[in-house]
Amino acid sequence: QQQQQQQKQQIQQQQQKQQQKPNENTANTSNSLIEQYLGPQDEILSKALHTSGSITFGGVMGFCSGMALKKVGKVIIVITGGVFTLFQVAANAGYITVNWEKISEDFNQSVDLNGDGKFDEKDIKTALDRATVMLTNNMATTAGGFTAGFLYGLKKG
Repeated sequence: QQQQQQQKQQIQQQQQKQQQKPNENTANTSNSLIEQYLGPQDEILSKALHTSGSITFGGVMGFCSGMALKKVGKVIIVITGGVFTLFQVAANAGYITVNWEKISEDFNQSVDLNGDGKFDEKDIKTALDRATVMLTNNMATTAGGFTAGFLYGLKKG
């Protein structure tokens, strides 16, 4: 009998929780549709939209550019990993000899954008700044929206 009572109590508690969920959802109807779609984790974009009042052309183009860049970056990562694996297999089989030190030096020189001799977050910021300048050329009135959209596209892509 005690087990049956416990089971009934658990079922009642579950039913009460389910009944409370629609009430929580109706409380959210006062929020904007964008906030409901984005969720609480996207506070920065939500605040930016409340400040600007609308999504700008530059913001949309920035978002699309960020998404595209991230997708292309993923493809490049897969290709790079595949080429590295192919080289390692060929080197282990004795077909080729790879000078990884030279490759590492050349790579570091190509990604060291600020010329300090190392690849770090400053180089990433420099690359982002250069990309933003290039992609916002002739879009001076929407550059701020573009940058916000671009960063958001990188995050979501």
